Amino acid sequence: MILQKQQQLQWLEEMDRRQALTADEKKDLNYRQIESLGKILRDLIPNDWLLFQDIRLKMLSGEIQLDAVLFNGLGLTVFEAKNYTADYDYSNGQWKVNGRVKYHNDFQQLDRSVGLLSQELRRNGFNLPIHKYVVYINEDDTVEIDDLTLP
Repeated sequence: MILQKQQQLQWLEEMDRRQALTADEKKDLNYRQIESLGKILRDLIPNDWLLFQDIRLKMLSGEIQLDAVLFNGLGLTVFEAKNYTADYDYSNGQWKVNGRVKYHNDFQQLDRSVGLLSQELRRNGFNLPIHKYVVYINEDDTVEIDDLTLP
């Protein structure tokens, strides 16, 4: 049975929420999320900016995977893409997704990756400003943040 791309993505997202994906299906879901972000960014950025997607780096301090990195005259911008259909809520220092506590913090994941990338760049003589964003790209998402301290 062949599903349309959007239906396949929806199926992968639902199975991921149920923690029922194989390792290969998780890779496919991650790729589809990154692909969606890339399409959006390419339509917005000037032609002389460079966009790299799904970067995997092995460094002395660990391995990281970056969904998208934008290179321009201002430095680097790192994006962590999330493409789930969900209601996100952050309050009292805790994330909830569809009313349930979310144990994996998307912002901490991005902070770790950017921190390791920054260390590695400095170690190699590069001191670039790095901006970072978690992007919830699904048009059906809602994100409620009730905490002014969250970046």
